[in-house]
Amino acid sequence: MVGTGVKKSYPHLQGQPLRYTHSGGNEKGVSLMALDFPAPKVPDLQQPGNYLDLDQLGGADLLTWINYPGIEKGDWFMPNWRGCSALGAVEDYVGELVEVGDLEPEGMLLKINNPLLTRLDNGWVFYSYIVEGSIEESQRLFFYVGKRPPTAAGLGVPQCKESHDLKLDPDLLWGVNQVSIVTPPYLAMREGDKVILTLDLYFDDGCPSDPWVESRLLTGDEVGQPLRWSITTSVFFPIANGVALMSYRIEYADSTLITDSVTQSLAIVAPSAALLPALRIKDFNGGSLDPEAFPGGITLLIDPSGMQIDDDVVVYVSSGNMLVQTLRADISNLDSGVLQFSLANAWLCANNGKEIELVYQYARPGHAASSLPRKVMLSLALDLPVPVIDHATIESSGEWGVKGYINASWLQSGVKIRIPDNAFIGDDSTVQMHWDGNTSTGSFIADPSPDDPRLFIIPSTAVPANMGKWVDVYYKVVSLSQSGTSPVFELEVRGLVGVWPVIQIMRPRITDTKLYLDLVPSEGAGLDLASWPYMAPGQRVRIKAIGLSQSGSPQALGLRTGAAEPLSEAEYQSKQVSVIIPRDFLESLQRNNLTNTVAVEVSFDDGATYTQFPSIDFEVLDGHSLQAGGLAQDATATGMTPHMQGRNPMANNTLNHLTEWMKDPANNVMWGWDSIAAMARGEVNNLLLQEYVARFSSDTCIKPVSGEVILSDGFKECIHNFILDAPRLAFSNDNLGYSRATLTCSILGGTQLTMKNNVDNWEAYRVIHIDALQGPKLTLDLALEMVPGNIESDGRVRLDLKDSDNFILTFAADRADRALGGDFFKALFNDLRDDERIWTLGVIKRGSNDLMHPQSFKLRTQTNPAAPLDPDAANYGDGAVLVFIRLEGSQEDGDIPVEYQYLIPDDVGKDYSATVLFSAERTFKAALFIGEVTKTIASVIEDVNFELVHDGSGRLVKATAKSGRLKTSESSSRDVEVEIDDV
Repeated sequence: MVGTGVKKSYPHLQGQPLRYTHSGGNEKGVSLMALDFPAPKVPDLQQPGNYLDLDQLGGADLLTWINYPGIEKGDWFMPNWRGCSALGAVEDYVGELVEVGDLEPEGMLLKINNPLLTRLDNGWVFYSYIVEGSIEESQRLFFYVGKRPPTAAGLGVPQCKESHDLKLDPDLLWGVNQVSIVTPPYLAMREGDKVILTLDLYFDDGCPSDPWVESRLLTGDEVGQPLRWSITTSVFFPIANGVALMSYRIEYADSTLITDSVTQSLAIVAPSAALLPALRIKDFNGGSLDPEAFPGGITLLIDPSGMQIDDDVVVYVSSGNMLVQTLRADISNLDSGVLQFSLANAWLCANNGKEIELVYQYARPGHAASSLPRKVMLSLALDLPVPVIDHATIESSGEWGVKGYINASWLQSGVKIRIPDNAFIGDDSTVQMHWDGNTSTGSFIADPSPDDPRLFIIPSTAVPANMGKWVDVYYKVVSLSQSGTSPVFELEVRGLVGVWPVIQIMRPRITDTKLYLDLVPSEGAGLDLASWPYMAPGQRVRIKAIGLSQSGSPQALGLRTGAAEPLSEAEYQSKQVSVIIPRDFLESLQRNNLTNTVAVEVSFDDGATYTQFPSIDFEVLDGHSLQAGGLAQDATATGMTPHMQGRNPMANNTLNHLTEWMKDPANNVMWGWDSIAAMARGEVNNLLLQEYVARFSSDTCIKPVSGEVILSDGFKECIHNFILDAPRLAFSNDNLGYSRATLTCSILGGTQLTMKNNVDNWEAYRVIHIDALQGPKLTLDLALEMVPGNIESDGRVRLDLKDSDNFILTFAADRADRALGGDFFKALFNDLRDDERIWTLGVIKRGSNDLMHPQSFKLRTQTNPAAPLDPDAANYGDGAVLVFIRLEGSQEDGDIPVEYQYLIPDDVGKDYSATVLFSAERTFKAALFIGEVTKTIASVIEDVNFELVHDGSGRLVKATAKSGRLKTSESSSRDVEVEIDDV
């Protein structure tokens, strides 16, 4: 062996397995342990056949090249040449360190002596190297020496089904019991032939193990078919990271001649190359495959890209039993791009109700590749329509399914998916709904609801990972007689907008962006982040502080990063995340300059992506605040956005203050909506009381409630004839994005009997007769953002008791028992008729003005900033219901702000209960419409006289036609008075 560098010889390593144990780095201090060392390059190798032609080489030495990442002159490496002659003689060369000399673009030239190659004629070689300072051997190069016998070149090479790129993953072996090797059929195949498959096994250090050999005497049924050999995985476990050399021999039935195949190398390592694309089924577009729809069978289409002439192609069809088909590619396959197999209709029908897996491979000497699997359910025709998803909007449809979207704001209580009534589901069928989303937390397979076999609930925990992404929703039906998969509902989950909480500096409490160092505790400034929609343990919360140092250089500090990001159970229960900006970091920042930011982002998909929450800006000042008592100023125009409940309860909210706020061009008043209406809580509760009274005469009131509630510690409560008072609302949400209203119903009358379990008997423990003064209360949280806002249905602004959670019945002392009582009423409300369960707050009607027809609306709740924080106060929970309205002609809804001006004026001596705003653009269009109508009428009515009314800005708002003359076809005429009003 000859190289261009200096050599150091180690004779004691000659013929020994190469084990080099140095670690660390080379002389230049570069770590070599993590590098992926490629195999040596031998340009003279012939393909196909992967052999070295000694006749072509003549008496010259073999040129090989060593190249690896970071190779430099002065490096040392040790060649590892393992050769085996045709007679089995060992022709190894190890134990010599070679210094890297002059480098060419191909790397370092290393010549192999010709006499060594001559002794290896008709043998084979493994060739690799180890770089000094590394414990890792390079990848190995395998090739044959000398031309292969021409009789062997025509036989197909063995192929291993579980492998790819001539590599078999040792980790995969733990999940299977057997490995399948296929040898393709040969032309002279006859009954009585003997085929012998041999696996020559080598450990990871190159030492041989005992070979695996199996023979088969061919039967008549096997003639013309590929032969499948099943090998237990225990054969491969001992040679992990080693090599198996696959070959077979044919001993003919009526001849003493034998034929040997080419040997194919199979490395027992994990493949890194990408799998080939899955095959396609002609005239099939997905879902379940009905065998009756393909009376002539199905055609499997394979892309021949990368194949060469005489490559053997194998298709594996798995359905419990395995079907194997092979063909040899020729020039027509490569030129046309058409390579196909077929599956007979009889086979499809015999496997009806099974899910089949289709995989193909192709191979030639020295090369092989496998495809991704294609899974298909075989099923006679089932009429399985696309699933129906509550609150989802369908945008397009086809035979493949439908495509649409849903807003994540509707799904905070989970996703309700239904199988349509016209879908036939047999009694023996098993049905599951698949929510195929992003990451493990964004996917879910649901079983039918216990109360409704066609209803499926996807938990809300599977929603947030898919916000801003697509989910495939479909269901599978499996039975002994027939099985199938529904078309797919491609669902876009549109993310939440304007609902994320704003982190607040709470210790010391500031709302005007100014952080005084004298008020900061010794450990630093404390910040709190309130709860958010879809908050759940394990979500990653990342918080950073960014600013400028006193010298002007950027500064950044992770307040919650890396391993500290996952939300703990305690934080989830407290509905709050707290962090501290260390005081020394604050002291290093510039003073009196609004250059500091706290940034917050949350990942709902296990850290794959992060959602940006609102950031806050603040400035650091020496000294302390001069604000008496630390009262916060209104900071809505600054980077610090306070919670609504943190505002000054003495804030001015007069009618004049509201109009001045609307006039200020810096304020976003309409947020893209055509109209915004606010209804005060007091009037809303009056409406609920009126409806409560009216229901007694229409048989839609909630009947007196009776039942049993099993409590903890061996008690149960028997309630009898509980009479519910009119519901009343209270609002305490921090922002509009998470609009929840607390609804309270007092129990006006009834009997409550407490029973205690005494071994086998229940004994009376306490009896309470309830009246209106001392009865318990039922409270629940309503999700007003889930109210359907479709004017074309009925336009009702309504409260649906079904869209509720957090039910509490205060009929017991223990909180857990109160929640059990709440669960009893939750189940009761879910079973009520719609006319008993839904309460109407008002109706948004279309009206007669074409320019002012409402099309859709959204509801939110808002806390009165002047409401007290004391739950025992008379007006605790005061606030308003906000209705954001889109009129016909507007292309899309507006945005929902996180916080919004409270619209109910509080002038002394007044009793305002509602406010309605209209966009200037919409009212201007209405005014233009009146002018155009008067022109049109004047063109057909002679001498028409209009009485016009203008507003304070000169805009035409009303036109009444007082007189005029209209001629008819009979030449008669009469005076016509026309009034155009309410436009």
